[in-house]
Amino acid sequence: LEEIDAKRKFNKLKAKYVWDNMGVTGKASRVGWRLYDAVRAMKASIDVSGFRQAAFASMADPILALKAGGKMFTGMWTEKKRLAIEDDLKKDPYYDEAKHFKIAFTELGGDLTATEEEYMFSATAFSGKTWKTISYPYAVSERAFSTLLNVMRLEYYKTIVSGLPLSASDKYAIAAHVNDATGRGGTGPSSVVLTRAFWAPRLLISRWNLLTFKGALRGDTSRTAKKLILKQYAKAMRSVGALLLLAAASRWDEDWEDIFDPRSSKFATIKVGDSYIDPWGGMKQLTVFLARMGLAEKTTWEGEVVPLDEGLYKQDVSQEILRFVTTKLNPAAGILLARRQNYDMMGRPMTTGRALYEAISPLAPQEGLVAMKEEGIATGMFLGLLGMMGASLMIGDDEQLSSYEHFFGELEGPREKKKAERERQERIDARRRGRDKKRPKRKSSKRKPRER
Repeated sequence: LEEIDAKRKFNKLKAKYVWDNMGVTGKASRVGWRLYDAVRAMKASIDVSGFRQAAFASMADPILALKAGGKMFTGMWTEKKRLAIEDDLKKDPYYDEAKHFKIAFTELGGDLTATEEEYMFSATAFSGKTWKTISYPYAVSERAFSTLLNVMRLEYYKTIVSGLPLSASDKYAIAAHVNDATGRGGTGPSSVVLTRAFWAPRLLISRWNLLTFKGALRGDTSRTAKKLILKQYAKAMRSVGALLLLAAASRWDEDWEDIFDPRSSKFATIKVGDSYIDPWGGMKQLTVFLARMGLAEKTTWEGEVVPLDEGLYKQDVSQEILRFVTTKLNPAAGILLARRQNYDMMGRPMTTGRALYEAISPLAPQEGLVAMKEEGIATGMFLGLLGMMGASLMIGDDEQLSSYEHFFGELEGPREKKKAERERQERIDARRRGRDKKRPKRKSSKRKPRER
């Protein structure tokens, strides 16, 4: 604990020294970046969504995830308890080995590359009772996030390598898999730049690595390490099967086509009321995007299959790529872009008032309140709790109002939104007319009377 406290005090003194020796331009730039990073930190606060990052590791070893969750709930409330857990991690005989083989243990108040990307804004490093009181919800979320993931990374690494005679290269490969399984993909020296441009580039890269079996297919990995990594995929399949059964059971009286259609946003989601739960920790979104790119078509919310290689109704591959990239932008960048266009990526109006609301309001409480309004208090609270734990929620349909409009009234949409809605309706009507024309006429079941 003394070592950690000393390091943090040193970092504070270093930051103060750098600040005192900055010019006016440098200070203005530093303040601007702090405010920019603060938007994402605010969006990610008031939740315990570290399970989203650790989705694969949690599926492979649910008992380990529950134990790590217990430590998370212990250490999230005060810095003293959190530091005690970190101190216990450092005393673990596997800690130094795991750190040597590049397990991504993160910290707050140090180098930005060593923090969780959602919490690059170092608000909790500031002093003053008033500031600490204001930033307490943010600090609780950050402590929960980093505590859970640090514990998961060490314990998950131990469960794989414990008692096995592995080479150094094998342990590097397994450590890389552990980082991917807990949402910490490698970005190289450009990590700070990428993290300021996008919401969570390390998480996205880790999902790509997992879906493409990078750890098991890399050429420098021995057969032993490959078997260990593939064993983790096999263990995760138990949880995957259980989640797919839940998805099927939630639509017991409905058509199951959208559950197994990777071109649809509803793919592998669990339906509750009129809302859909995505428990896959970012893997489903990337799977759907890759399926749409590979098949050159998408399935809309209404179940309509739209080709992406013909440019019909402004639906093409380039627009789909642009839409996917826009969803991954840093929240501050996304809000600025939407305000400049006067509408967001869903075509919903973006006014100055809504932009300010989006910049300061945490995402999880937004979703929970909207869910309670749409699905009722009991169901909405259940959905909101899942959202706080890291599940993605799709409430209503893809044309739903923004949370700002739910609470402050519907905004008058810009011309782009009205035009898009009109074109969308025309497209649906044209498709229906086309299906009606192609549909063969049924032969009459009436028999001709016999001639006497």
